[in-house]
Amino acid sequence: MSSFENYDPLHLDHYDYKLELRGISGVIRRALWFSAGGDIKLLERCPHSERVKYEGLGGVVMATAILAFFSGFFAMYTVFGPIQSIATTQDLDTVAVIKSLVVATIWALIIFNLDRFIITSTGHGDGTEEITGKELLQGIPRLVMAVVIGLSISAPLEIRVMKTEIDAQLLKNQRVYVEEETPKKVKEFEEGVQRVELEKNEATTELQKNTNDVDALTQAITKLDNEIALETNTGVGPKFKVRTDSLLAKKNERAEFINNTASRVQELKIKFDKLNDQKTDLNNKKESKIQEIIQESLRQDGIATRIKAAHEISPTVSLALTLLLVIIEITPIFIKMMLIRGPYDYLTDNQNQIILAKYAIETRLKDHVGDSADHSIEDVYHQARTIESHVIGNLIVENQLAEHAREIFLNTVKANMRVNPEKYMPDIHNSKS
Repeated sequence: MSSFENYDPLHLDHYDYKLELRGISGVIRRALWFSAGGDIKLLERCPHSERVKYEGLGGVVMATAILAFFSGFFAMYTVFGPIQSIATTQDLDTVAVIKSLVVATIWALIIFNLDRFIITSTGHGDGTEEITGKELLQGIPRLVMAVVIGLSISAPLEIRVMKTEIDAQLLKNQRVYVEEETPKKVKEFEEGVQRVELEKNEATTELQKNTNDVDALTQAITKLDNEIALETNTGVGPKFKVRTDSLLAKKNERAEFINNTASRVQELKIKFDKLNDQKTDLNNKKESKIQEIIQESLRQDGIATRIKAAHEISPTVSLALTLLLVIIEITPIFIKMMLIRGPYDYLTDNQNQIILAKYAIETRLKDHVGDSADHSIEDVYHQARTIESHVIGNLIVENQLAEHAREIFLNTVKANMRVNPEKYMPDIHNSKS
């Protein structure tokens, strides 16, 4: 400190202002003062009460920034994280975690800077414990900003606090969605499967009938072959010929019917295979549609859905947490309005006046004429005016000197012209010669 700061001729000040700001405690104290927007050099010269006051304000700002970091991380991981069923557990996605940490850090710094600006710009009010209407009116913009910040921080935190209840509710909603949407969207495929099953049953019935007919006709032909062989071995005469021809005709007729039926049986088998393929395809499409519905249900797990679920599950808890964050945000503003002016405030004003005096800046009432009641304030920048006068004066002198030099030069030329005018009329001089 300078000798002026230590000036105490009667040795009345016995307070030890020495403050060690080394080690972890010193780093933390400086960080808290910085967070509160305090001047560390001035706070070092203040009593302990002033230091604690700004440590408390800085702690609120830092705590809000930390809450903003976690709030941003939870919100961003909900956005960047993988879509998964609530009913199953899954490891953290490393890429999503890194993205969330980056965004959360940026968000925390933004909130930290805004809170620090709000507290610093609030000033120290009127220096009394009472919050006047004027102070409250002037603080409305800052209060609005603080409320908005509190609301934005509270939403992600409340969905994290009520994560278990929200997960249970969302799981229920997902199951209801799947149960409601599945019958609507797979109805077409189920009807197709039913049609295929009906055609398969018809084809199976016809195939079985034709197969039975072929078996019966085959047995009949075998019997006819036996009868023809018997007739051939024992029969003679015209009756034998008629009997044999009749048996052969029946055999040929039944053989032709067997050939036709065999062709139909082959067609039915081909149709049956196609129907099986159609059924398999329809079942695959149905399963794909069901999986698509399940994926749609899993997408109903965004941050907005979770906030809505939190409000539906427990409006009281949601409101309490929101109010808590809002109160944390606006409390420093009201505290600054209620604080009595202390040594730090006077030192700050004194430092401001020193800076103004150092650079010759004066704030004074404007001069007014007559009985005018105009008491408006004007700022007088003496140093700037001095520099301005100096520069303008130099320019004026330089201009005057230049004018004088021009006059002298003009008089000198005129005198020379009187003595030797031919020098300034070269054409006439050359013609005489």
